[in-house]
Amino acid sequence: TLLASSAASDVYKRQLIHPDFTIFTRKEPIYWEHMGMMSVNDYRIKALKKLGLYSSNGITIPDRLIITMDSADGCIDMMAIKMMIKTILALNDVTLI
Repeated sequence: TLLASSAASDVYKRQLIHPDFTIFTRKEPIYWEHMGMMSVNDYRIKALKKLGLYSSNGITIPDRLIITMDSADGCIDMMAIKMMIKTILALNDVTLI
């Protein structure tokens, strides 16, 4: 069935790409990548290649891919991330148990 093939495709994509987090919605999964060490050249190159994998698999920002990054000093804004999570969950009718 179409649903089964879509679900199998998403499982394959998660195995291929290894997202940091996956939010399962009623429609399609949303993938979340936290790019933490973008000031490190090797990490940045791998992270950009990973973004290319997402794109080539039809997973794009902002529909199905969320990207967060550390600031230049290595810090993250947890309040902003918490607010983003609440918004994403509300927009996709997802409730945490």
